[in-house]
Amino acid sequence: MQATKNFRDLVQSRVASDPNFASALLREGINTMLTGDVDTGKAILRDYIKATVCLVAKSFARRSARTGPTAEAAESPTSGAPLRPVGL
Repeated sequence: MQATKNFRDLVQSRVASDPNFASALLREGINTMLTGDVDTGKAILRDYIKATVCLVAKSFARRSARTGPTAEAAESPTSGAPLRPVGL
């Protein structure tokens, strides 16, 4: 049994619940890179990006569940429906 929470999960939940933490994490990553510690800065920025991408993906999933598929999604290449040229 895992005694501690996964660090990535902790960062994602904190970014989702606290916009000030998200801003501070972004600022810290940039400042760390500018001071010359590029590897640590990249790691911090990677955590920030993963947390925000996960947050956006969850938001889209919730919205999609509420609204259902769109006409554009029904005509996607994976749906098997024929595609029309855009703007014609």
